[in-house]
Order: sequence, then structure tokens, then C-alpha cells
Amino acid sequence: MIDRRNALVRAIVLVLLGVVMTGCGSSSGRHVDVSAGEYYSEEEYVELSNKEKGRYITALESELAQLTGEVETGQTELSTTRDQIESLRKRIAPIERELLRIESDIRTLSSQIAEYEALPGEWNIISGECLWIIAGYEDIYSDPVKWPRIYRANMDKIEDP
Repeated sequence: MIDRRNALVRAIVLVLLGVVMTGCGSSSGRHVDVSAGEYYSEEEYVELSNKEKGRYITALESELAQLTGEVETGQTELSTTRDQIESLRKRIAPIERELLRIESDIRTLSSQIAEYEALPGEWNIISGECLWIIAGYEDIYSDPVKWPRIYRANMDKIEDP
């Protein structure tokens, strides 16, 4: 009788061990929240019951579907943003060209201003000089054709240019 009883206990223990080992029993491990980024390790997964595995797989599939949707939304937003950037680049290109032209003009004008500031503020006219000759002097304009500039700047002092 004791032998039969021991054999029955052994059989029950073996069945229970088989259930636990194959995942058909209930787990005593932790519960994870897939949506919070928690996942079972391989060892923990093996210890889950089939029902718990099913719930876990369903949660993983749901998380995968959500993440796939977020990726698709992100790709759409990325494409839209790239289109907007390209549109802005097309609008900016002519403005940048105009800015470069204006900067070049500013450099040219700054150089001219520096030249004009270096001109003598006063000139004592020597007998025989006219505005044409004065404008042609190297330390004035080095160009006799610019004599009207001298005249315009001194109209109140010059009777006959």
C-alpha cells in the first residue's frame, strides 16, 4: 500500500513538474507592462503559463502595431518637413544671392569712402590750375573727368568752373 502510495505521489510530482516545465502551470514570477517598456527575459518567458504567454504575445503585438504606426507617422512628418525645407531653400537662394551682391556693393562703397576720406580737405589753387587739372592729380581723383565733383562740393566758392 505504501509502495502504491509512493508511486502515485511520484507520478503527481512528475506531472506537476512537467506542467511547470512546459509552461502549462501558472507562473510565480513578475508581471511586466510592455507599454512601459518592460519585457520578460527568455528564462522568465519559459516559466509563463500558456495563458500568460498568450497575453504577453498579444501585448507585444499591440506594442508593435503602435510603434509601427508611430514610425509611419514619423516618416510622413519627415517627408513633409523635408518638402518644407526644400521649399524654404528655394525661397532663400535668391535672397542669399542678393545679399552677396549687396555685401559686394558695401565693400566697394566702403573702399570708395575710404578713398574720398583720404582726399585733401582743402586745396590752394595755383595760377593756371583748373578743376580739370586738379581732378587729374594722383592725390585727388587721378581722373580729370571727375572735375564736376569738385565743383559740386564747392559751388558756393567757385564762380566759374
